Amino acid sequence: MTIKLSEDTESLDEVLVVGYYFWKYYNSHQTNQSLGTDVEDFPLFTVEEVMLNYAEAAYDRNRFDQSVADATINKLRPRANLPAMTIADIDANFDPNRDPSVSPLLWEIRRERRVELMGDGFRFTDLKRWKKGEYLNKQPLGAYIKRSDFGNTNNIKILNNAAEGYTYYFDVPPGWLDKYYLEPLPTKETTLNPNLLPDNPGW
Repeated sequence: MTIKLSEDTESLDEVLVVGYYFWKYYNSHQTNQSLGTDVEDFPLFTVEEVMLNYAEAAYDRNRFDQSVADATINKLRPRANLPAMTIADIDANFDPNRDPSVSPLLWEIRRERRVELMGDGFRFTDLKRWKKGEYLNKQPLGAYIKRSDFGNTNNIKILNNAAEGYTYYFDVPPGWLDKYYLEPLPTKETTLNPNLLPDNPGW
C-alpha cells in the first residue's frame, strides 16, 4: 500500500476516512455518573504546551535564542528522533514553502506548535490569533493511496475520483471571512441588554 502524508487532519471522522490516526488522550475524561463529578486525574494542559507557549512568547519579546530553543523545542524533538533546532541554520532559504510574511524563525516555532499540539484543538484559535485565517482557504487532503489496495471500493473519496491520489473528507471550503477573527455577541446577552456596545464588525 502506498501512503504519503499531506496536510493536517484533526477530527476523528476525518481520521477514519483519510488515513490518519493518533492515540492522544486515549484514556478519555470519564465522569462519575452516580456522583455527577469526576475524581480522576486529567491533563488540562501539558508541559509541551507550556514549552511552546514560552518559545513563542520569547520570540515575541526578542529573547528567543539557542538557549531558549534548547530549553523548549529541543526538549520535545528527541522523542520523534528529530534533529535539534539550530537557530544559525534557519534563514530565508530554510523552508522554500514558508509564508513569506512570516519570519523564518517564527515559521519554525509555529510549525513546531502545529505538529506537537496536533489533535489538541489549538489550530483554529492559533490561526485566528496569528491573523492567518486564509490558511484555511484550501481543501484538507489526507493520505495518498491506491484504490486497488482497498478492494477498489467506492466508499473512499480520492481527489478527482482517481484510481490513486490523496483522500479527502471535506470539500473546498467556502472561504475565510475577516469577521471570523472576532466572535459575535451572544444573542442572549443582547436580548437581556439592548444597550450593549454594537456587535463586532460583520456580525
